[in-house]
Amino acid sequence: KEHENCCKIRELCRFLNVSACSYYKWISKEKSNKKSTREELIKDIQKIYQASQCRYGAPKIHAELKVLGKNYKIKTVQNVMQENGIQAQLRRRFKTKKLQTDNRVITPNILDQNFTTDQPNKIWVTDITYINTNEGWLYLAAIIDLYSRMVVGWSMSNSINKQLVIDALLMAVDRCKPVKNLVFHSDQGSQYTSKNYQFLLNIKSIISSMSHKGCCYDNAVSESFFSSLKRELLIDTSQHSAQQARTAIFEYIEIFYNKQRRHSTINYCIPEKFDSSFS
Repeated sequence: KEHENCCKIRELCRFLNVSACSYYKWISKEKSNKKSTREELIKDIQKIYQASQCRYGAPKIHAELKVLGKNYKIKTVQNVMQENGIQAQLRRRFKTKKLQTDNRVITPNILDQNFTTDQPNKIWVTDITYINTNEGWLYLAAIIDLYSRMVVGWSMSNSINKQLVIDALLMAVDRCKPVKNLVFHSDQGSQYTSKNYQFLLNIKSIISSMSHKGCCYDNAVSESFFSSLKRELLIDTSQHSAQQARTAIFEYIEIFYNKQRRHSTINYCIPEKFDSSFS
């Protein structure tokens, strides 16, 4: 078989009117170039992977490479990552059952699972999640702008009360200064249905929208954000103090998620940059 291959190569060389020596040099050079390109790609992937603190998988690394002007096929990126044992280091999602709440002021579901909007500060969604620490539960309330998927307001506390959601709302309002008729969507938790909270929304000229009772799909964007946060946090919060968990969550939201993390819903743009590009 090797003899047949040599004969075919000699025939090809005669047809191309080149020497066999030149042909083998050209083949060797092509292999060398491919190897060099592959090595460069591996270095670029590792650099982006480390910059994301091991959170990025192939789609986000592929998007980052495109921004750098390196147009590889996503399949190539996936293969290189698989060959080199590079994969997103995500934590398993922690599931917990929400407490039953005493509903008081219930508002209609204006959003109705329509999670798209054409401008910032037109629709915000919010929810509360539970973070397990070695000192007990830490509660996080977050507010997300549907336009850019940026976390515009958040608050943490060791108590799940009205003040937790009020602090998150005041941060968002102070940061974004929304105009009138902003739609603010939440679930029917007692914190959001309280008369005090609804009064605060009214004086800020914010329109309240609420999910149907027990339907997590009505607030899927908030659920998705909390899922990403818990999987992408760099520490196992259950093994750390509440203060260490607070620090890790602050870093994730304000340094990584808003300013660095590419979001698939906005075509792998970064939330803060996507928001600032609106005109």
